[in-house]
This record gives sequence, structure tokens and C-alpha cells, in this order.
Amino acid sequence: MKEKELSIISIKDDIIVVEGQHSFQFLEEIKFGKEVNGIVIRANFYRAYVALVGKSTHEEIKVGGKAFATGKVFTVSIFNNFFGAIIDVNSNILVEGNRVDLIKVLAQKFVLSEAKPLYTRKEVNQPLQTGTSAIDGLLPIGRGQKELIVGDAVTGKTSIAITALLSQESSNVLNIYVAIGKKREELIEIKNVLESRGVLSKTIIIATAPDDSAASKFLAPYVGASIAEYLQEQGEDVLVIFDDLTNHADAYRELSLSTGSAPGREAFPGDIFYVHSRLLERCGRYQPEVGGGSITMIPIAQTLDGDISGYIPTNIISITDGQIYTSTDIFNEGRRPAIEISISVSRLGSQVQTKSMRKATSGLKNLVSEYENFKKFASFNSNISDKDRETIAKGKAFEIIINQDEYEVISLEVTAIMFMLLKNGFLSLFFNEGIEKAVELFTTLKDVIKVFLTKDVLGRKLIQIVNEKDVDDEAVSLYQKHIILPLIKYHLLSENKWLRNNPEFIKVFKDIRNDGRVLLAYERRGLEKGIAYEI
Repeated sequence: MKEKELSIISIKDDIIVVEGQHSFQFLEEIKFGKEVNGIVIRANFYRAYVALVGKSTHEEIKVGGKAFATGKVFTVSIFNNFFGAIIDVNSNILVEGNRVDLIKVLAQKFVLSEAKPLYTRKEVNQPLQTGTSAIDGLLPIGRGQKELIVGDAVTGKTSIAITALLSQESSNVLNIYVAIGKKREELIEIKNVLESRGVLSKTIIIATAPDDSAASKFLAPYVGASIAEYLQEQGEDVLVIFDDLTNHADAYRELSLSTGSAPGREAFPGDIFYVHSRLLERCGRYQPEVGGGSITMIPIAQTLDGDISGYIPTNIISITDGQIYTSTDIFNEGRRPAIEISISVSRLGSQVQTKSMRKATSGLKNLVSEYENFKKFASFNSNISDKDRETIAKGKAFEIIINQDEYEVISLEVTAIMFMLLKNGFLSLFFNEGIEKAVELFTTLKDVIKVFLTKDVLGRKLIQIVNEKDVDDEAVSLYQKHIILPLIKYHLLSENKWLRNNPEFIKVFKDIRNDGRVLLAYERRGLEKGIAYEI
């Protein structure tokens, strides 16, 4: 299409007003020179309000000068060298990624393409590992789900999202991280973490800085969604992080107010809900006819003073399939991740869990709820029954189990086994020496199970069994009694001599013996081929 010449009639901040006989389209590209372009945000028959894309500058643009309407809406060019790289919304490489011998364009996608229709979608029933025990256990996310992380500033929302990216190291899921208005120092730190853990090579980072134009921040998540759609159409499973949509909403508000749109609640334009819904509804799990694959989206939103009822957070909560709420109080207590289980939810729940995880976590949320109530009224209640004491001990153990270091990835299997041990009463007896000692003991337990599952032949076999069966299955029970518990007993007693005189420990562990022969006998009975060795 031939470009049409337009006249520049005013310049205000990043908004250029142009006039000319042309049928303008929303997000149509307008050129102002070789290196400067913009997109139409608002227009009538002869006048358009154009927002600059890229750096917030217009030194080359003068009132009375010329602009050119391209007739093309904004598209993203997808290159084969995006993985491992940091790119901008114009597909320019900011930091080089994976080495490619011949760079080529794989596709061009319209950034605001409509979500695929319902008949092209499949049931979301496959788990997406996030590496965070509290999420994988009680707030599970499925491949094709959209789950919000919401909370005050500096409560660890980005850390939870980055951990989800890191946990895809050995999976077939590809990562896209969209940074909206992120400081360059933060972005470089995230890149370095991904690189050091071997995940950067399967990750695309789309970056906009605080000094980038509002139009760039507005376009960034749509660029990420478009790249994800291309990968999904090739049959890939994709995880997309939007960090964060509060900045995105602010950018769209700035664009709307600058172009004369009527302000609504909190000065946001009336279509702000649609701006986010048309983005997030593009995720899902798809039929082979449209490429198969899936797009999982984890948007992040920010609250003020813990007010989850704010305009943007409630909008996104109503669009997504659940929310993970990070609490300032929990963060200040030193617990990581600072997730408040009681007001967090995954609407797909056990539907996207493995059988073993579903069984291991059954009833845990009720346990946590009861424990939180006991904590609130503990000072008023002097008569506590044995059952209540057990609930409090299990609740304390749960708090310690879900505590993780920043960017620490806990596998689904370790999480399932730890919760299984908790439910069976093996982790609620370590508080006689105080919380600090209990934390030390639980860290030892977790490390022992991690090493066993990754380094031992029987451990790798157990992973296979746990992924295929319930934790109540006879094979898993035998592993617990004759392998896991003896390992735990040995390591705890080796490093903590005082446990030898602890009556509760003796009562629970006195009959625990390491006897791999039981597994071999079980196998010889023909009940489970390969239970005692890799097949």
C-alpha cells in the first residue's frame, strides 16, 4: 500500500497530532523519519493522535513537518535469534542471545489478534511446575491457565514468577518474560539468574524501561502474547510472565488522557478492562488443528497498602483463573515466599495436579485455615485438646515446609513427599528445641529427599512411581517405610544427637529400619515390575 503524506499540527510529550485525508486504523503505524515511528491511538476522518514507540524523544519532529501513514497496523516480526536475547517491542535485539548461523524472520504477527475461539481449545488438565511448594501443592497452575500474582510492592512477586521460569529447566515449556517499565539493573539481574541456572537459552525477554514511551509499555505484553501464539501454533507449551500489568494500565491511562479520552474511575479510560481481557484470554490449551501446544500466563499486579479491592487488581482477578496474594505482614516476618494461603485461590485446583499431589495435599488447606484461627485466638484459649495440639504442630510444620530461599526450585515430587510425610504425622514432632532448630531439621529433611530423588537409582524410580500413582498406593507406602523414613532417621540422628533421647522421635521412628529387600520381595510377588530398579 502506498504511503500517504500527513501534516504534523502539534506535539505534546509523546503524542503527535497529524492531519490528512486518510482512513486511520487503531495501532496503524505512522512514520516520522527513518528511525522514528508511532502508532495511532485515537482518530477521526482527518485527524489522528499518534503515540511514539521507543525512546521518549521527538527531536527530529517539528510542527509543520511531514509524516506518512503506512496503512499497516503494528505487527511484531519474530526472528529465530530471539531465545536467550533481550528484545524491544520493535523486535530489535538489545542484548544478544543464542547464536544463530543464519538470522531469518519466522513470522509476522498482528499484536492485537483476537483470542482463538472456544471450539479450538482443550481441557486444561496438565500441571505446570512453578518450583514453589505452596503453589504446586495448594494453588496449582495448569498448562493453559492464567493465574494472577498480586500484592504490595517489595513482597516477592517477581521472585515467585522467576522461580516458575527457572523450574522449566528440564521441562519442554518455553519461557517469555515481559518486563513493563522495569529498571535496567533489575532486568540485568534477572537475566543473570536465568543464565546461571541454564534457563536463559529457552527464554525470550521483552524489555521496556521506565524512560521508554508509554506506547512501548502498552505494546510490550501484546508483543509477548503474539510471540507466544506463534510458538503455540508450532505445538510448543509456553509460559508468559507479565511484570507487571499495573505499569501497563498506567501507560494506557497516560496514552488515553494525552489523546483526550474521557477519564473514568481513578482516571482510567472506560475500556481498561477490555485492554487486559483481550490480552489474557489469548492463553489456553489448544487442539491439534490450531497447532496444539498451550499458553500459560502469569500476570503480576500491584496493590496499595494490601488493598486487594483496588480497581486494576479486581479487574484482573475477574479475568484470571485465580490469584496468588503476597502479604506485607508475612514478608516482614521473614517467611518466603510471602503467600497468604487463605485469600489465594486456583480455580482449576486438583484438576491440574498429578494423582499423587492431589492425594498428598487433600485437606491441607483446611488444616492451614484451622491453624491460622488457632494462632489468632491462642492467647485466649488455655484448654487445648490433643487434636488441636496436633493441628498446631502440623500447621507450624507446614509453614516451615513451604519456606524457600529466593529462586530455590522445589520439584513436584519433593513437594508431594514432604506433604505426604506431614499428613502422616512424621514432621510435627520437632518443636521441643524451638523454631530455629525445627527449621534446621526441616532443611536437612528436604535436602535428603532432594538428593535421594536425583542421585539414587531407587530415587529416580520413585519419581516415576509418584508421577503415575497415588501417594497412598502400596508401592509408595513401601518406599516411605523402608527407604525414605530410614534415610531421614539416619541423617537426623547423625547430625542431632539430642533426638536419641526425644520421646516423641523414639515413639514415631523406633520401628523404622532400612530394608530394601522388602521392595525386591514386593516385586517378586509380581505386584510392581521394576519397583526396586530402573527399567
